[in-house]
Amino acid sequence: MRMQKKNGEITTMSIAQDNYMNSTRYRKFRKQKRKRKTCYSILILILFFVNLLFVHTEASSLTPVKEQTNNFKSNVISFSFNEYLNKPNIQIAHKIMPGDTLFSIARKHYESTESIAKLKLDNNIKNPSLDFKAGNIINISNPKVIDIYKVKTGDTLFSITQKYFNRGWYIDYVQSVNGIKDPSIDIKVGMKITLPLTKSTAIHTVRPGETLYGIVLKYFHPSNFQELIIEHNEIANPANLKAGLAIKIPNPFYTDKSVLKGTISKQKPSYYIEVNKSKNSLAIFNNQILVRTLPVATGKSKSLTPEGTFKIVNKIKDPWYSPKGIPGGTSKNPLGSRWLGLDVPNTNGTKYGIHGTNNPTSIGKYASLGCIRMNNKDVQWVYDHIPTGTVVVIKNK
Repeated sequence: MRMQKKNGEITTMSIAQDNYMNSTRYRKFRKQKRKRKTCYSILILILFFVNLLFVHTEASSLTPVKEQTNNFKSNVISFSFNEYLNKPNIQIAHKIMPGDTLFSIARKHYESTESIAKLKLDNNIKNPSLDFKAGNIINISNPKVIDIYKVKTGDTLFSITQKYFNRGWYIDYVQSVNGIKDPSIDIKVGMKITLPLTKSTAIHTVRPGETLYGIVLKYFHPSNFQELIIEHNEIANPANLKAGLAIKIPNPFYTDKSVLKGTISKQKPSYYIEVNKSKNSLAIFNNQILVRTLPVATGKSKSLTPEGTFKIVNKIKDPWYSPKGIPGGTSKNPLGSRWLGLDVPNTNGTKYGIHGTNNPTSIGKYASLGCIRMNNKDVQWVYDHIPTGTVVVIKNK
């Protein structure tokens, strides 16, 4: 017998066991066991690398998925920018269908038959009976109407607008206008980017850390395009569109004849308001230039004054304070002398707005029930100079 320590305990081994562990047979058994273990390890390693190679091959064989961001096809719609006129242009490649005539195309896209001569000139059509045939492609340059859309059941003005004027489409447009092929490489600090807007054109200087998406997010407002569609089609009730209604989609950058004659018309004011809750300030911009900054009062708590992008939808002089039946124009009226209502969802411009006050000491503080409160002299200036439809951005930074 001999002693052996195992797991902290002293055990005894017989002479037979001792002889077996020192035998050739036992050593052979241990050697085979080590070989099997090594083979298993190699097999597992091979399987791992084979699986890795398969996943890589499968991934590389997949067609990259590009997010579909717009309704305009590159082979149908193209963009250009006239630096002299400071105006963008939309070009439509139209495939002539049976029944199409120069007359019908001019009526649809220019709303005038006077543009027939322009269509002929742009497409080098000298003899319509020979040069204007079904299947041919003609170029429609900067049309007044991009398309005519028939409303389907369930459509809303927002969903229709998104089909034509969404942020992805506008990013493509800005890239085309500025000759940007790869935004991740071509966007440099200090670079000036042209941003065609619906009523003007902005020039943005790139700052450190900015991306093309972030810049577009700052300037692109779908509500501007909705307003254009409403105005062009004289839609009385945008919230209730009837199926089958034909809606003309206007070109937001259409250049009228007075500009094309070579004289650039004076730019109309294009106002934009930014309310900063953290500073209790209201900044007014005209054509992207800061006009003035005015003090305001906002909600008693952060959640009371809504944040986001809205529009001024109504303007009222000497508004009544309905909750308490206080008539307008009196010293007891908490709304002061003027009201500019905001289109916060489900309020119709009657709950949240920019208004005056009968308590001027509250200006600069967190004191309102959600509205933007101003001194009466300041809100009167805003009322006189800022039109309905003006975009108001409320933020907290």
